[in-house]
Amino acid sequence: MEYRFVKRWDTNTQIERWNEDRKSLNEIINAYNDWQIHHDFDIVKGGVLLALIEYGIQTLSDESSDYERELESMKLFVENCIAVKKAQND
Repeated sequence: MEYRFVKRWDTNTQIERWNEDRKSLNEIINAYNDWQIHHDFDIVKGGVLLALIEYGIQTLSDESSDYERELESMKLFVENCIAVKKAQND
């Protein structure tokens, strides 16, 4: 399985709202990166991660289309990895 890590967003900006949103986004990014590193693309944990990503899409995407692009890209990667893992298990 190929890895695709995401860099954390800077939370030291002049705008406090951005900092708070980016902290939330970084929590999702941490879970996403950890899923690859520590959980070896586990299908069940991937399902939980998809829910977390979807939460981010629904709550953070209004603030920035950049957040939405990042989250959608992560979602697609996780969905594809889960599909590959399921196919390997069949």
